[in-house]
Amino acid sequence: MAYERVHSRGADHHLRQSGDLISSLPDEILQQILSLIRTKFAIRTSILSKRWRHVWLDTPSLSFDSFSLKAHTINQTLARYTARKMKTFHICTRMRQNVPYIDTWIKFAMS
Repeated sequence: MAYERVHSRGADHHLRQSGDLISSLPDEILQQILSLIRTKFAIRTSILSKRWRHVWLDTPSLSFDSFSLKAHTINQTLARYTARKMKTFHICTRMRQNVPYIDTWIKFAMS
């Protein structure tokens, strides 16, 4: 919900609820905010509204931190990722099945 300043008698001001404040921020700000959390949570924001559907795709950072994360999940995420430049790429996994993909993921992050 966005808030607008409403003038009342005298010098007093108060805020009136009129919409979603965070959704009114520019995409670049939202993407910076989403870059501070793990990617799986950033992706979950896409269900909030049409406005949020594709915001995570251009976050400057990706963070995969799950010991049970499977390669196909990371590959699907990277296939949808559209940011021009990635600032950080974090991955933490103990799945041995992911080992053959690690070089590919690092090359993706560096490109």
